[in-house]
Formats: sequence, C-alpha cells, structure tokens
Amino acid sequence: AATSVTVSMVTAENEVGQVRIRKDGTGDVRVVNGTAPSNYTTTSISTGRTYSSDFIHHIDVIGLEPETTYLYSVGLQKTYQNGFYPLDEFNFTTAPSVGFFPGYAHDQPLTFAVIGDLGQTSDSASTVDHILAEPDIAAVLHAGDLAYADCKDTRWDSWSQMVQPAASRLPWMVCPGNHEIETDKFTGATFTAFEARFRMPAVAQAVQAPSPTEGECTPSEFMGVYDYGNSFFSFDYGPVHIIFMNSYTNASAGSAQYGWVVSDLSAVNRVKTPWVFVLFHCPWYNSDDDHQDEFQAVSMQAALEPVFLNYRVNAVFTGHVHAYERTHPLVLDGVVDVSRGIVYVVVGDGGNREGHADDYNTPPPDWSAYRNGSAFGHGRLTLYNASVALWEWRRDIDPVSVTQDSTFLLNP
Repeated sequence: AATSVTVSMVTAENEVGQVRIRKDGTGDVRVVNGTAPSNYTTTSISTGRTYSSDFIHHIDVIGLEPETTYLYSVGLQKTYQNGFYPLDEFNFTTAPSVGFFPGYAHDQPLTFAVIGDLGQTSDSASTVDHILAEPDIAAVLHAGDLAYADCKDTRWDSWSQMVQPAASRLPWMVCPGNHEIETDKFTGATFTAFEARFRMPAVAQAVQAPSPTEGECTPSEFMGVYDYGNSFFSFDYGPVHIIFMNSYTNASAGSAQYGWVVSDLSAVNRVKTPWVFVLFHCPWYNSDDDHQDEFQAVSMQAALEPVFLNYRVNAVFTGHVHAYERTHPLVLDGVVDVSRGIVYVVVGDGGNREGHADDYNTPPPDWSAYRNGSAFGHGRLTLYNASVALWEWRRDIDPVSVTQDSTFLLNP
C-alpha cells in the first residue's frame, strides 16, 4: 500500500519479531515491534508425517509515505536489545497514492509482474530471476499454486528462501490454487499453511470447513469452504483496483464470495481507479487439453462472468494449466467483442515441476489470440494512463527478457 506494508518472516524461536526501518538516504531508524508469532501443525494425507512449522511473524509497518524507498532489517526483539544486528538490509518502495500514477507529475507508467504455478525448480528460479532483472516492476501478482509443497511442508521453507530476493523488495500478492489445499490426514483441514504463512488484506477472519469427501492432498476439483482470510480480497494500488478470488470455495449466487465480490465491484471508484483486474486459479477460457470442464471453474464462470462484464472488468488472470494463453476481448459464450469484452490470460507457466501442458485443441478456437505450451515465462502488465495498458508475455529461456506476445488493453 501507499502508507503501510506487512513484513513477514519465519524464526526458530518463539519470540517477538522486530523491524528496523529508515528512509533511503537517511540514518533515522524507526523501530516497529510485532506481536506474538504463531505456528501450525499438520499431518500429511500423503505420507502420514506430522509437521510443526517454525514461528511465523507478520509485522505491520504503518505511517509510511507514498512512492518512497525504505531500507529495513528484520530480527527478534531480544536480539536487537542485546546489541546484535542482522547483516542483511532489504529495501522496498511504497505504492503511489490511490488514484495516482507514479512520478512527480503522476505521469509515469506502472508495471506489475503476473505469474502462476511457480514451484521451486530451476525454471521457477529463472522466473524469479527474470522478474528481479526488470527494475520497473512494482509488485508481483501470483494466480495460485505457489510452492508445490504438496503436504511436504518443509518445501514451504525452501520456496520462501527461493523467492526472498524478490519478495523482500516487491509486494508478493497471492491467491490459492489447488496445490495450496493440502488436506490434513486426521482433521481434513485445508489451506492451513497458506492461511498461516501469508497476510493478505483480509476482509474478515478466515472461515473454513473441510470437504466431507476429500481424500487427496491437492485435488484439481474441490469444493470445501474457505472464505475470507487469504481466500478472497481486494486492494487499490495507485490507479488500479485488483481483486483476488478463490476457485476452491463456493462462488455461486448467494455464496459469501459471490456477495463479497459484487459488493466490492459496485464500490469501485472508476475515476480514482479506472483499471480493474481479477486473479484466481482455474481458467474460464482454456484451449489446452488439460483441466477442461472442471466443475468449480464452470460454476464460477456461470455465476460471475455476467457480473464482471456488467462492472467492466478489464482483464482476468489465471493459472492451473501449465501453459500460456491469451484470448481476444470476450463477452458471454466466448464471443469476441473488442469494445466490451474482457481479456482472459492463463499464466500457469511459472516453472513448476509437473512440466509443460503442450497438447492443445486443434484448430484453435476463434477466441484464442495466442498460446504457447512449450516455454516457461512470466507476464508484464504496464499501465500508461487511465485509457491504455500494455500486456506482455516473456519466455524464461531467453537470457534476457524478450517479449513473445503482447497486446494493448484499452479502457473505454
């Protein structure tokens, strides 16, 4: 946000955490103490092994200035009190004020990285490296399937270490995918690690209930209850309103998620935030052979596609299919309409260990503008003003970022 951030860290000791922060170019250090950390215990439905996490801290730092670079270090309160200071100092830059583009005259472009299905392979690390190599990126928007821990929770720790160089500098905003379900063997609890390890701008405390029939760690089709918390939320970043949703909880009319998103969209001020983007995991438009007609995607689309069109959502970003695909602007039933349609983008090509989804329906449907199932990569979303944005997809196999697909988004 423009005036606050949440700093998250994991420590072996159950002690209060601390952030020491200062503006770039000054020596005036401000000390922010956290609250008591938390941890969680879960038993893998896959292996039967029980895991207890280390202690997770989410420290809120408020009273910051917009578009300002800060340097900060993290540690334990008792360690600082004993005179020991971490050697690592990180940095971040706060967002522009809501309603404004960056820059002194508020006329500079604003760029986000958009990814999905990252995992923690060498290809995943390459995606992170490519993002780090692009200094204009302001934040990362991640459409689910993060660590591919898959009920082996130590993989959450190794994934966090992999993304730390980027996540310590850029806001890393996430929604759940099926690889975050992670069903507990005994309790049936789901999304435990995801809810504990991240602190998104929650609408309310998470409400969760297991699926009564679920017996897998990361099923592709699932419908338990996971509302609020990190499940669905929204935020403003300068001139854009960004909505994250959950494909794996009810989104039909009358559900908590449906009621929330309709209320959220109806309250958007399109003068202040002329751009509206939505992210969730399961694609509505996908011409790959994988993940066709999954019931949670079909029911979500039936309920919400008319709502998104009514409130003039500009684009929807999803993952799940391990490939890249972009549609033309679409209205209901995949009809191309460049004046009123929504662009749908699948970015499930982040680098996960399950590999590429390179088998497509042929010939491609009329609504499909570009698709690539043979390369990992990441997306870039650049807003130039209230009317024009640029979407780009870049492959990871290129030593430097090279755009392979692009289109302008026009905001009527």
